[in-house]
Amino acid sequence: MHKDNLAKMANQIASFFDAQSDETTAARAVASHLKLFWAPQMRRKLVDDVDNGHTETMSPVVIQAVHDHRSSLLMTSKHISGEERQLGHQGGGDAG
Repeated sequence: MHKDNLAKMANQIASFFDAQSDETTAARAVASHLKLFWAPQMRRKLVDDVDNGHTETMSPVVIQAVHDHRSSLLMTSKHISGEERQLGHQGGGDAG
């Protein structure tokens, strides 16, 4: 999936949560949503994009979510394998 598509989807999630709370709370909610509904490979790609400075199109709340909750978005390969087995090859949730 192209990085701009991931940023666009993450920004939509962020705009929903940001409208309801302060930026820190919104970032926590965004990270939680990504963890629950995005496939592991999508989360890894989003974190990689932030790590590599590809944040031009990303909301500040998305960037904060990745920075503040990086470890919960990136699981060990053991956990990822288990999650991918449960979700199937295509991933799952609203974006997978």
